Order: sequence, then structure tokens, then C-alpha cells
Amino acid sequence: MTKRLLLLALLVNGVYVSVFAQREIILQVSPYGFNYTDYEVNWDKNTFSSKFYGAWTLEYNQYVNDWWKVGGDFVIDYARHEHRDNPAYYDGSHFYGSYSHMKTKQLFWGLGISNDFEFLRHPAFRLGSGISLAYWSENYRTEFVEGDYPDHKYDIEGIGFHIKLLGFTWGRKHGLTGQMGMGYKGILSLGYFYRF
Repeated sequence: MTKRLLLLALLVNGVYVSVFAQREIILQVSPYGFNYTDYEVNWDKNTFSSKFYGAWTLEYNQYVNDWWKVGGDFVIDYARHEHRDNPAYYDGSHFYGSYSHMKTKQLFWGLGISNDFEFLRHPAFRLGSGISLAYWSENYRTEFVEGDYPDHKYDIEGIGFHIKLLGFTWGRKHGLTGQMGMGYKGILSLGYFYRF
């Protein structure tokens, strides 16, 4: 009997949340996404010139109660790099080493679930924190314009996380949103939200 009551309570709660709960859509961008962080840590900035397009995040959230919302997100982050490598050594008459010129396209995307907790709930301003877990994939495509190297590509994938240290929404039904955190959504981001 207890299991049936618990199952019935979960079913009633699920129907209530899916039908009556408030929903939220967020679109935000971070200039300091995964590709930018990867570049700053792992790439030789003296020989690479890079262009970053930002980490764009689309989120759909649903309020379970007044302070807890759950949802899903999709993140895409794109960058282009150009690299010129000069011969390593010149002895006065000969160059030793090889010259190369390559172009790399780097695409990162993730599909995740999120859990956010709002600890300040003013009707027009909310603050909260949260955690997200995602499946992610990163694709590299390198083309050698000059040099004796074959073009190459590789893909890596895994499970990633994002910890939202502090997030805010400013507005009642729509307005400005932003977050500061660590993980696949970027370090700092700003965007627009709409609640319905």
C-alpha cells in the first residue's frame, strides 16, 4: 500500500509539474568557452592566430517548486586557428627543420541536464547556483596549406560538467540573464531569458 501511495504521489507531482509549473527558455553566450580555455592552456600563442565565436547555450528549464528548477541545455562552441611554423635552425647557409602553414577548425558541442537552486527570489531579480552534467564531443579538422604533412582530423568525446557558482535573472517574465561558473558553458556568460 505504501508503494502505491508513493507512486501515486510521484505521478500527481509529475503531472502538476509538467502541466502547471512555470517554464523558462534561456539563450546566452560566453566569450570564454571551452575552446578559448583550451587555447589559453594548451596552444602555443606565439605561432597561432585564432578567432573564437563564443560558447552559445540554449536552455529549457521547468520549475519543480518555487526555488528549484530542472532542465536541459545544448552548447555549441566554434573556433578557427591558423598556424605558421618557421624552420627551427639556420646555420648560416642552410635551414634545418621544415616550414608549415596549417588551418584548424575546432568545434565543441554538448547536450546536458541541469539542476538549479534559487536562493534569492525577488519578483524581478533572482540569484541562484546549480550544476549540469552533459555528454560532449569535440571535433578537430586540420588542413596543411604548405608543408610536407598530411591533413588530419580527430574527434574526442566524454562526460562533462558545469558548476554555476552564481547566476541571475533580471526581469519578471523576460530580461537579462547571466552566470559565472566553471565547465562546458563557459566562465562568464550573458543572455536573454523568457518565462511562461
